[in-house]
Amino acid sequence: MSTNHRIVAIGAAVALLAYGAVSLGDDPAAAPPTASATAKPDAEAAPLSSLAAFDASIPTETSPTPTAVEWRDAPEVAPTRRGPRASGCKTYRVREWIRIACSELVTASIATLGGTVQGNAYWIDPQTEGKDAKLPSGGEMVFPVRKGDRRVIQILTFGPGYEGPLTQLPAIVVQEHWLDDEESPVLTIL
Repeated sequence: MSTNHRIVAIGAAVALLAYGAVSLGDDPAAAPPTASATAKPDAEAAPLSSLAAFDASIPTETSPTPTAVEWRDAPEVAPTRRGPRASGCKTYRVREWIRIACSELVTASIATLGGTVQGNAYWIDPQTEGKDAKLPSGGEMVFPVRKGDRRVIQILTFGPGYEGPLTQLPAIVVQEHWLDDEESPVLTIL
């Protein structure tokens, strides 16, 4: 089996698993922030704060999931590393919580591939008007970053493949870990 066959097969299997796994849960505070609640004013392109300083301001107690109002005022932070496919994704932080919004990526599904799942929440944005009106317009994920955590999350998109023009294909992989002997967390979006 060629590498392309394996990627498509793995992507399809993950998509099937993720289709039933994406949920909001029962916590109303965990509901996705609305567009008006998360709108950011246009600002000068200032350098983003790094996650390297993250450990100095993280609460020692587990904090509740941030509300939509808290996310609206959340500062954008720079991940440790960002790949070219993730250039349209924005990363925000409230206390120990991270929100990654990939509004420019047509999102088929989002799933945790491994690691810590406690506190993970995913949303696929509703369809938008225009050329791709039948496809979702983007996706978001929220998760806590705490010492000892590690997780791998994958976003699948649609593209041409063996199942036709709307085959689910891997698009972005988010990896986060903060091992006990590390000073700060590592967050890559590739």
